[in-house]
Amino acid sequence: MADLSKEIANFREKVYKYFESEQFKLYIKSLTNDYFMTNYFEVFKNYCLGGKCLRAYLVSLGYKLAGGEEEQNVFLASVAYEIFETSVLAHDDIIDQSALRRGIPSMYKRLGDNKVGEARAITMGDIGFFVCYHILSNMKVPSKIIYNTMCLQSEIFLKTCCGQIKDIDLGTLKTYTEADVIDMYKNKTAYYTIIGPLQLGATLGGANKNKLLMLEEIGLKLGVLFQAKDDIIGIFGEEKTTGKSNKSDIEEGKKTVLTAHFSLSAQKHEQALFNKFYGTKKKKSVQIIKELLTNSGSLDYANKVCENNYNEAVKLIKNSTFDATNKKKLSDFAKFIFDRQK
Repeated sequence: MADLSKEIANFREKVYKYFESEQFKLYIKSLTNDYFMTNYFEVFKNYCLGGKCLRAYLVSLGYKLAGGEEEQNVFLASVAYEIFETSVLAHDDIIDQSALRRGIPSMYKRLGDNKVGEARAITMGDIGFFVCYHILSNMKVPSKIIYNTMCLQSEIFLKTCCGQIKDIDLGTLKTYTEADVIDMYKNKTAYYTIIGPLQLGATLGGANKNKLLMLEEIGLKLGVLFQAKDDIIGIFGEEKTTGKSNKSDIEEGKKTVLTAHFSLSAQKHEQALFNKFYGTKKKKSVQIIKELLTNSGSLDYANKVCENNYNEAVKLIKNSTFDATNKKKLSDFAKFIFDRQK
């Protein structure tokens, strides 16, 4: 595990170095104009920095799983995916009205903290999406692989949007099930966070259909694990560790495996108290909701969901046809996200 953490940290440093380079600045300048470069490039660049680069790392890992050897092409694809992630988060923070991202004010806050700030952040996100596609479409690989890569990225983005709109709709419902939440986890998180980057890298490495399907099956388990863990951290994590507010999920009234379990297991008086504080900005809401989710067993249940998906993913990895070295890397990554605290 220590080796994996170091490998991810080294990869993150390499990605950051590229974002800080004159090469990146000149590349963005070639795609935009002087107005953007003068007024918004530094903001755009700075929001590409600060992330964990887990998805970017998975692009590289997927490439190696497929037997890819030319590092430069997969590195540029990793950079493209990191920009894609930054753009998704710029939009997501507006939807969720999240004040913090990566330990600093969310992009819309930085750009105005009003309707104009939101409009700027939406547009910055749009710019990032097209920069991502431009990078992918200009890689020095056979045109067939570029075509497959572009199609895959479009499919991942579409699945992410479908998951996002279900998440939005769940927020309007009083009655919902754990199955609804898990389906949202799979579409919103599993494809964008795990399956997408792994398959993108593997496609660049020339993976066949069977390998891509294996990665999808493993990624669905890891994606549910990742999002369930994220929702636990979103309420029970420490802001100084996570870089995100532990109030936003509560204020938003986010529907998660925690709340799905609570809705079925809590006593009526607990439900009434929960409904009074969840989805509000009332004082002590974080403390009260944390106590309710803990005392009802919902926190333990959500942790069990994480454990079950972790165990199932490890089993799938063990039974896969990937070589022993890459099986270990996939298993180590599964443990990495199972153990994470931010």
